Amino acid sequence: VASSLWKALVDFATGRTLTAPSQFTEWLDAATTIATERRFFHWELEFPEIFFDRHGQAKKEMAGFDAVVGNPPWIRQEMFSEDKAALKRLFTAYHGVADLSTYFVELCNTFLREGGHFGFIIPNKFVRANYGEALRTFLTEQVRLERLVDFGDLPVFSEAVTYPMIVLTSKQPQDDSLVKYTLLEYLQPDTLATDIERRETLVPRSALTGTHWSLSGEARHAIVEKMRASSVPLGQLVKDKIFYGIKTGFNEAFVIDSRTRDKLIADDPKSAEIIKPFVVGEDVKRYRLEYKKRYIILTKIGTPIERYPAVFAHLQAYQSQLERRWDKGNHWWELRPCDYYEAFEKPKLMWPVISASNNFAFTREMYYSNDKTFFIPTDDLYLLAILNSSIAFLFFRSKLSTLRGGFLEYRAQTLVHMPIRRIIYSTDGDARAALTNEGIALSRADRHEELLAFVEAHLTNEPEQSDVVHDLLAYLADQMIEFNKQRQEALEDFMLGLEGVLSDSELQKIDRLWT
Repeated sequence: VASSLWKALVDFATGRTLTAPSQFTEWLDAATTIATERRFFHWELEFPEIFFDRHGQAKKEMAGFDAVVGNPPWIRQEMFSEDKAALKRLFTAYHGVADLSTYFVELCNTFLREGGHFGFIIPNKFVRANYGEALRTFLTEQVRLERLVDFGDLPVFSEAVTYPMIVLTSKQPQDDSLVKYTLLEYLQPDTLATDIERRETLVPRSALTGTHWSLSGEARHAIVEKMRASSVPLGQLVKDKIFYGIKTGFNEAFVIDSRTRDKLIADDPKSAEIIKPFVVGEDVKRYRLEYKKRYIILTKIGTPIERYPAVFAHLQAYQSQLERRWDKGNHWWELRPCDYYEAFEKPKLMWPVISASNNFAFTREMYYSNDKTFFIPTDDLYLLAILNSSIAFLFFRSKLSTLRGGFLEYRAQTLVHMPIRRIIYSTDGDARAALTNEGIALSRADRHEELLAFVEAHLTNEPEQSDVVHDLLAYLADQMIEFNKQRQEALEDFMLGLEGVLSDSELQKIDRLWT
C-alpha cells in the first residue's frame, strides 16, 4: 500500500496525472511550505547521474562521488535545537551538543563511492571533546582515516578566532596503515603542502580507539601505553572526586576585596561567618598559590540572611542583577546549589582550567575558588608530584583541547583519564622509612643518576616496593612547595625594599618580570 501511495504521489507531483485525492494536495502544500522555509538540499535529486543510471534506477555499483571536498557550516548546536530529534534518528555521529559540521562529515562520507575520497576543514575540538566520540568512532570504523592536519589557533580564517583541522578519509576497508598527523606551528600558504609533509608524524590506528585519540606519534604513543600498563586512571584513583569552583552568576556582588570585607565585619562582626578566602584560576601556580586577598560572600541555600544585616545590605545594592541570574538558589541573595562546599575547607590539590603547562598546587588552607579552577580534596603529595611532572605534560598535550596562544584546557572530563602509577603498599613500616631516607639522601646530594637507578630498582623488585617511591616523590613535592614559599617570601621582601625607591609604574614593571 505504501509503495502504491508513493507512486501515485510522484505521478501527481511530476504532472503524469492531473487528479489526486485531496490529502495529496495537503501533503504537497505542507511540504512546499517546509521546503521553502528550510531550503532542503536533496543530493540524489540534484546529482541524479551520480546515484542513478539513465533509466532512473539506483546504481548497484560505484554509486556516489569520486571526491567530496569542502568547508561545511560551523554552526553551534544551540542554533538548530529543533532539528535534533531528526538528527538523532538519521546519524550515527549524533551527540546532543555536537555542532552542525559533525553531520556533514558523516553525510558526505556516506555519499562517497567505493574508493572515493573525502576532505573537510572542521573545528578540531571533536578530537578531544566528549561530543566527538561518536564521530571519532565513525571515522575509524566506517571509513579509512588517512590524514589529520591541525592548525591549532593559526589564523586560517582571518575574520574569526577558530581552531580548524583538515580531515582526509577514503571509503575503503580498514587496514593497519598509519594515520598521518601534522600539528602546524606557523602558516605559510606558499609552502603549506611542504610544511604539512615535513612536520607529519605517523600515528598507529591503535592510538585512535577508545574514549580518546592519542595523536602524539608512535614514540609518544608507546610511552603513554607504557604509563597505562602499570597505572590507574586519575578519576578512579580519587573516586571521581574532582570538583570545579564556584560560579556565582554575578561576581561583582559576591567576590569582594579585603577593604570591603573589613568594612562588612566592622559593621557587623557576624559577617565573618559567611565571608571566606577566595582564589581564582590565575592565582594557582605550579606548587604554589598566590593568594590575592579576595573573598567570597558564601550565602549558600538556606543561609538565614536576616542574621547578617551588613552582608544583606551589600547584596541589596545588586538585587536587580542577582534576580536575573538563571543559576541562583531559592532566593536572589543565594548562590546556586552545591553538594561539596565542605570539600573546599579540606586539604586539596588545585589547578587552573586554562594554562600553558602543568600548574598544580597544594594547600591546607580553607580557600574557596572560582569556576576557572578544579580541585581534588586530598593531601597526597605523591599525586601532586605526578601531575606536575613532564611525563604528565606529555600526556596532557596529546589529550587536552588547545586554545589560542598555546594554552590548554585542563578540564576534569579529560584529566580523569590521566594514568597514575599504581602504588602497592606492602613494605614493612620501618624498612619503608629507611629506604625512603636513602632516596632522600641521594636527592640532597644531587646524585641524580643513582637516584633514578634507586627508583627503578624498587619499582622492579619482587615484590615491588612502589610505596617507597611514593614516599620519596611526596617528600620531593613537599620540598618544591617549601622552595616556592621561600621564593615568594624573598620576592615580597625584595619588592618591599624597592617601594621607597621606585615609582608605582616602575614597581609594576619589575613585578611583571617575576610573575
